[in-house]
Amino acid sequence: MDISQYTKFFNYGYFLSKYEPLFLKKLLNATEGQDEINEPLTAGKAQYNKERVLNKLRSVSKRQVKTNLKIKELSLKNNFCSKFKIPSTRY
Repeated sequence: MDISQYTKFFNYGYFLSKYEPLFLKKLLNATEGQDEINEPLTAGKAQYNKERVLNKLRSVSKRQVKTNLKIKELSLKNNFCSKFKIPSTRY
């Protein structure tokens, strides 16, 4: 198999994994013994799954950073208010 055909099947695997995962599963089962087709389809599927997990991790990380900033902000506010004896509801 040449590189252009491999790339084509890789892209099919990626696309199907994203939009039609059940169809891709059936296609992979049907082409189980045909490594020329199955290998790039599986590689495309794996690439999509890696990117999906990475995007989820980035999303969770961003939320965690925002939460940590809010906690620090509240802590600073409370420390400031208690230091100068200001009710925190006024500040």
